[in-house]
Amino acid sequence: IHRNKLGGGTIVHFRNLGAIKKAAREESLSVNQYIVNLLMKHFGKGKEKKFTKKYNDLDSLFGQWEEQEYSGFKNELDTQRKIDPKLWR
Repeated sequence: IHRNKLGGGTIVHFRNLGAIKKAAREESLSVNQYIVNLLMKHFGKGKEKKFTKKYNDLDSLFGQWEEQEYSGFKNELDTQRKIDPKLWR
């Protein structure tokens, strides 16, 4: 760890920032928020997430369309998304 003082703030350079960035990204957090959460949890001040548990047991059911299914769905959506100029006068 290397620290620089700049205008009242401290910049910390980690040797393996890539691992921290990856962990933050996996939790959809900024690096700063991820580090703050880690510190809060370490010192017993963190809050447990009550309603944001992630499940992945149904993942295999999604994103498995065949080309013919996708084409039919896309055509239906395209038809529904057409704007009728008469309705927007």
